[in-house]
Amino acid sequence: MNSLYRAGLLLGAGALIGCTGSSDTDLPDDAPAAAQPAASTSTAVPTAPGTPSSETPATDVEPSETVEATATAMPEPAKVTAAVSGDASPTACAPGDSIDVQKTKMLDILTAQFSGMTAEGRPRLQFGPDSRDHRQGGIWMVLEFNGDELETVPLRKAALDRQMRDAYEALFTAGCEDLAQADLASYQNALVKVSTMGETKPLPSIVFKTRLKRDIADTVVWADKESLDFDEIWDVLLLNPRWRDELRELEGGN
Repeated sequence: MNSLYRAGLLLGAGALIGCTGSSDTDLPDDAPAAAQPAASTSTAVPTAPGTPSSETPATDVEPSETVEATATAMPEPAKVTAAVSGDASPTACAPGDSIDVQKTKMLDILTAQFSGMTAEGRPRLQFGPDSRDHRQGGIWMVLEFNGDELETVPLRKAALDRQMRDAYEALFTAGCEDLAQADLASYQNALVKVSTMGETKPLPSIVFKTRLKRDIADTVVWADKESLDFDEIWDVLLLNPRWRDELRELEGGN
């Protein structure tokens, strides 16, 4: 009897526990689900080396300011200056140069010697330079130029001497083997008769003309040119009469 009674109690207790086990913990179907913490996953895509990133780095400078600062920091390109010098010497003749090539080079030499303007603003070159064929063979160079109107005849003559001397030196030391002779003439203001009544007027005229030949030029020691009297070396083809008289008077007075 006692055994049956205990079994009945155990069965009743089990049934009671089965009826009350889920009533306090079950949630209604419409109850909100507990918020799940969001997974912290990175959306950045690995960037291959050399590939620009899609993310813009943070900066305290506006984009326009960044460009301007970069442009300012860049060094300016070096300026290339052409090495054009007014004192550059024309190319000298080379052994075996043809007659035409020699003529061209000597024309360049004389043009360089008498470039620019006079003190009065006239072109230094009056005529030429010109290259001609000498009747006895070789090349004959001719040029006429304007001199500076200096205060006195001796100063004018001395200036012309230097200009002609330097031009002859440039020609005869350029290695142009077919150069036979050169003639140089200078224009300056001189009194010229302008009427049958003897009226004179200062007009540009040839006041001094010289000639230097190859055989004489080859004997000149050009390194000593400052101490040489070239009136004893070149041929004087023309000297203004008034200049000649004044120069003679000065020489006689000395």
